Amino acid sequence: MKRNPIDTPDIFKFHDIRDYLNQWVSVMKNNDKKFSLRKWAEKAEVSPAYLPLVLSGKRTLTEQALIKFIPHMSLSKEQITYLKQLRILSEAKSLAERRQALNRLQKIKKYKQLNPQDLEAYKYLNNWTHVAIRELTSVEGFKLDERWIQKKLKTKVALSKIIKAIKFLLENKFIKKNKKGQVEKPKHKIVCSGGVYKLSMSQFHTQMLSLAAKSIFETVPERRNLIGQTIAINPTDFDKIKDIMSSAQDKIQEIVKESKNPSVVYYITHLAFPLTKESDESNHE
Repeated sequence: MKRNPIDTPDIFKFHDIRDYLNQWVSVMKNNDKKFSLRKWAEKAEVSPAYLPLVLSGKRTLTEQALIKFIPHMSLSKEQITYLKQLRILSEAKSLAERRQALNRLQKIKKYKQLNPQDLEAYKYLNNWTHVAIRELTSVEGFKLDERWIQKKLKTKVALSKIIKAIKFLLENKFIKKNKKGQVEKPKHKIVCSGGVYKLSMSQFHTQMLSLAAKSIFETVPERRNLIGQTIAINPTDFDKIKDIMSSAQDKIQEIVKESKNPSVVYYITHLAFPLTKESDESNHE
């Protein structure tokens, strides 16, 4: 008697390969008593110890390993294409590789149909002028005019790009005109997850850090604040440092809520990243 195919998760709804694989494994375990991680790994001729480490995020899923797993997942050609790009989006260290992967995903019709909010968020964060112009609408005397906006921006931006940014913000309701013709910044929940979120934020932060470097030379010290220190710490203390940074951000938001008559847009961030490798990282090289 032929068995009915197992109804596995819709891959096109996922933005992180681990989320999909963990869901897929869960469904397989619940519907196929013969299924196990060990058997799946053996069929793929991969070490049984490797798979749990990948699913938990402790090991990277390589392209070679994924190619070995795919024949035992009953996926269509389109699903396989999607899964391969999802791996790059989730695992690639290169920003360019992840960007190319997302561009390929956007060409898949079903992905575009199921994930309009993620693509909208990506486009919003992919251009720092979108964020700057949206915040600029809160400034007293704001004018929805490309020339006025161009004069307000500290970095020179072409009028054509500002016009395009305004069109995007209006069409996607990041800003809107009220009955009086005034521009408002409505509450707009930015929905983005998994690899798309990582790519969006990576590109946004890269752009903003580039502007931060320029501000050292183009903004007078009284109008900027760059504080930093280079320190040696125990990695176990890093979470405490992150908590302090988050607390500072919350306090800044409290000030913003009470601020009256805003006249300028600032980008405020907190940075912390390692300059050296941990001992276990060095040992693996």
